[in-house]
Amino acid sequence: MECEDYADTLTAERVRRVIKGYAFTGTQRNELYQEKITWSAFSKKHREILKRIDGIELLEGAAYDKIRKEIKNGVLTVTGERKIEEKAPGLGGSFTFCTLGEPIEIESLLTGKGLPGFGTLARYVFYTAAGRSLETVAEPSADGFIGETELFRIHLFYQPDTAWLRSNEAALNAERVEAVAKGNKTGKRAIIFAVAKFMSQKELTARRIEFCQLPYAVHRILGD
Repeated sequence: MECEDYADTLTAERVRRVIKGYAFTGTQRNELYQEKITWSAFSKKHREILKRIDGIELLEGAAYDKIRKEIKNGVLTVTGERKIEEKAPGLGGSFTFCTLGEPIEIESLLTGKGLPGFGTLARYVFYTAAGRSLETVAEPSADGFIGETELFRIHLFYQPDTAWLRSNEAALNAERVEAVAKGNKTGKRAIIFAVAKFMSQKELTARRIEFCQLPYAVHRILGD
């Protein structure tokens, strides 16, 4: 079984059952407290221990039919027991199941070796800008569009090529700004990631464009 299938069908399903509950009939037992103890220790601290157990019964008792206390093999255990007829209750909450992509290594970016692919970096900068995952990455285009949210259109000008990253082609310029504006039919703000720009932020702000320089490690290649 592939790791991804295992995580999706087994691990994630177990988490879902803990959250939502699961079909069950019988006695459910939950360990509420456990402590290794000797007779001499119990003789010295019995009042403190009994007070602790009373506190557990007071806080947890309503959720169980019975609170069982037992000392066995030198271990004091307090267990809550309840009869379940159809479904064991869940603990509530939520989780997100994610598939990790290609890693972005800072050392590789500094040396220019092992640069991340366009899709990998696109997902990274989209998450940086929007705080959410990008499910489908658009193909590299003239306006660098990679995806959008309710508020923003996000663009990336990048190639995993050190020579290209050193060249003027990698920078945001007037031609690219026009392409971005032409493709923006909704009037949303545009966030553009590139290694450099040939326009002032004042000019970009007037066009509802926010420039974000690509991660510093990538930009360092320009000075190597």
